[in-house]
Amino acid sequence: MESVLPLFLVGDSPVSADKAMSYFNFAKTEQVPNAFRILENAAIAQARHGNIQEAAQLAEILSAEANAGTVSLSGLRVFKDKQPGLYTSVMLALAEGRLDRGDTAAAREALGELEQSEPYFLKETQLAARAGVLYARLGETDKAVGAVRNITRPIFQSGMDGVAVALCKANRYDAGQALAEKIVELEKAMGFKIISSITKAKLAKIAFFCGNPEKAKTDFVDALTIANDFHCSTDSCTKEYRYIKNMKLDVLATGWLEPIWQRGRFEDPLISLKIAVQRAEQGDALAALARLDELAAIYPGNHGDGFPHLFALAKAQVLAVLGRNSEMETELATARSIAVNYDHHRRRARGLLEIAETLLKLKQTDKAQVYAKEAANELAKNMSTGQGQFVYSTPGDEGIVKLLAQTGADTDALHTAWSFLEPDRHGQLVDQKQPRQKVLTEIALAQFKQEPNTQLLEAISKIESLSDRMNSWRQALTIAASLENDEGQDFVKSALRGELQNLPESLKASMKPSDRRQAIHSSATLLQAHTLVIDEAQKLSVIQELAESARAMTENQYGAKALCELAYTAHAIRQPALASAWFEEAKTRADKKYYSYNFPIEESPLGACAYWAKTAGNTELANTLAAELQKLMPEKLDNIASQIHTLLNVAIAYAEYEKGEIFWAEYGR
Repeated sequence: MESVLPLFLVGDSPVSADKAMSYFNFAKTEQVPNAFRILENAAIAQARHGNIQEAAQLAEILSAEANAGTVSLSGLRVFKDKQPGLYTSVMLALAEGRLDRGDTAAAREALGELEQSEPYFLKETQLAARAGVLYARLGETDKAVGAVRNITRPIFQSGMDGVAVALCKANRYDAGQALAEKIVELEKAMGFKIISSITKAKLAKIAFFCGNPEKAKTDFVDALTIANDFHCSTDSCTKEYRYIKNMKLDVLATGWLEPIWQRGRFEDPLISLKIAVQRAEQGDALAALARLDELAAIYPGNHGDGFPHLFALAKAQVLAVLGRNSEMETELATARSIAVNYDHHRRRARGLLEIAETLLKLKQTDKAQVYAKEAANELAKNMSTGQGQFVYSTPGDEGIVKLLAQTGADTDALHTAWSFLEPDRHGQLVDQKQPRQKVLTEIALAQFKQEPNTQLLEAISKIESLSDRMNSWRQALTIAASLENDEGQDFVKSALRGELQNLPESLKASMKPSDRRQAIHSSATLLQAHTLVIDEAQKLSVIQELAESARAMTENQYGAKALCELAYTAHAIRQPALASAWFEEAKTRADKKYYSYNFPIEESPLGACAYWAKTAGNTELANTLAAELQKLMPEKLDNIASQIHTLLNVAIAYAEYEKGEIFWAEYGR
């Protein structure tokens, strides 16, 4: 559907509103993803041909479609049989979030939806354990025990220990201990002659909360000692590593840190972060901060393993305990910068959710809610692009529903739950709001051509996408110049200066790497053309902000390409030292190999960087980069079927070297 606009613009007159509606209704009936793009592109085509009335008519229809979705708790029942597992999971998340915020009645209401017939969670172990914990927290002992009655596997696969702990926390000690005994029975039934160390740790955790903490501590130490003496069954020690990790989490749940504070064999850096945070919360924040410094030196990590992001969040929590709020805010900003620059929308959403969870712990509920909504929107707006249809839900997704409910945003929680249950439909509803604004902007630009009233251009400021907004302002400037309208030109130039001034804030938004690249390009183009009167200090400030945003894109080709263009931009604004330094930095990044999430194509920024170096007059660097690009070619063309992606990549890179960077749509190629 992204390619519909050129078809609608062909010829002397665009596709009529009636014809567009006919196409749209057919596509909608056939459940074509992004069917609403027909209305959007038809409206844009009408506006560009000056047919304002027809464009406005289509915009209204688009608006009605975007506002057509409402959802209620009972309204989600239609998915109970269609997607029973996912439906149960999101309803449990709603109940968990509502109970966490203290709304017992609302939590019972969500659980009640699952009880309309035999609950699906009885058929699925992990869901059963979650339901059991909820019932235990609500004081409904029989339902808690009943929820896990069908669990027949050992404890480390079932989560039954969580239900036992919840019962003991609710002072239902007998019921909790009875489940502990069932755990032992299940393990024996599996043929184990002695209780495994991992099960011993689970039982110790239950004992800790069921009134026998001293025995629990002894058993924890015994279990960890046995586990640390494991002789690996494989070179990687994968199974043993996982066992130790699970056992440390059990100890951590009790708050007793003594046996897991000292670093040792099978250390997991992400669990070490959790231990340090809990140490700070228990009153020894300086020791926790020192441990974080140790971890930073040992595990520099990369954005792929999530460590830098989670490290920043852990440090923020420790600094909050110490009352060092400005440093805490710096770490939160670092975490955000990493999260919004992740390559895939699911990782961006998960990163934003982790920040929301941290803010909730820090009692910043309003900010937490904002981040959770942003995470939900990150997922929803990608559902209608086809990116969301491969995996409808992951364990991280339901956490968004839970956190929204925790902060009292029940309507948003319900809409997010809906987006997981019917991703294409809900994603399209979310995604239609901005296209409508783009249509209104096109109408405003068409009206501005006929009547140069600057008030019309205020529609541009409502566009959410930074790159789309910048491009629209530039269109407005071109129109004003062609009309020789000084007032219009001054108005648009003022708006563009404002956009550049607000870049630090605008670039913090979560966006796809290709969109961020476009935004950097739009801003850099303004500086290159000397269109605006800006003092040298502001120019340097703007270009430095753009460079930082480019550097943050470490997982894909766009960061290196953006830095190369910014090096050329520095040359264009007569900053030769900066241009030279950035070209060298970009060369290092251009040599790295990048891989697309959507296709198994090895992407290279070498061609684009060679183009920008050539344009800046740096022929030596351009030739060097082009030579490096040649090395990517296969030595022999003996298996075209397997080499086609490499050949395509090199061909595209050479095209970028000759003609300039090619900007890709959502799927890259």
